[in-house]
Amino acid sequence: MKLPAWSAPLAIFLFSSGLLLFTLPDYGVTWDEAYPNLPAARRHAQWFAGFLTHPALFSEQTIRDHWQSTSDHPTLVRTLAAFGILFLGKFFSEPTAARIPLALAFSAFLVVVYEWLRRQCGSVWPAAWAALALLFFPRIFAHAHFAALDLPMAMMWVGMLWVFLWARAGRGCAPRTAALRRPAPNPLPRERAFGTTPPPPGFSMGLCSQPSCTRCSFPWFCLFTTSVIAASTGASIS
Repeated sequence: MKLPAWSAPLAIFLFSSGLLLFTLPDYGVTWDEAYPNLPAARRHAQWFAGFLTHPALFSEQTIRDHWQSTSDHPTLVRTLAAFGILFLGKFFSEPTAARIPLALAFSAFLVVVYEWLRRQCGSVWPAAWAALALLFFPRIFAHAHFAALDLPMAMMWVGMLWVFLWARAGRGCAPRTAALRRPAPNPLPRERAFGTTPPPPGFSMGLCSQPSCTRCSFPWFCLFTTSVIAASTGASIS
């Protein structure tokens, strides 16, 4: 009997998730988790917990109290960890609860890697072996347990590359715009992105969206730009 196409991705996701969740408590808390990720995730979770009841949820002071961080890294990891603390904190220790969403995200990332390679080589088994080899690479396997930025950066890079290749295949303007979004604050240079060919439609829009995407990942900076710049530089901005 021929198995459905979704059976292999589902098996990879379930196997990876089960293995990672089973071994999450085996690892001690890392420096990135202890400072600043877990304290920031705890504050994010408090903000989400009061989403429907807090009378001044979007006031500057509330946003600063719950979202401003000592780290200039993107808040994605801390936000995902916050959902783990919010919904699973009653059942697990805080570090374990914070790590669960990241472990599940990495398992989904393995499915993306599998599907990408399956399309490239046209065969299930090489793609599955590659995804499992990535999972069992010792350093990657260890980092998949942590609420840290290392693997999410790799995941975003692979996602960006996939969308970029999709854009190069002529899939339209929106994917080309998305392809220019990457974890770092700078867009891909034209020469590296498109070689000697003219930039396709959507390049300018993607270039302009870059600072907007970066700003939106920092709510306190996005909503209160002027006061944050003034506080950081000591300048007086009227």
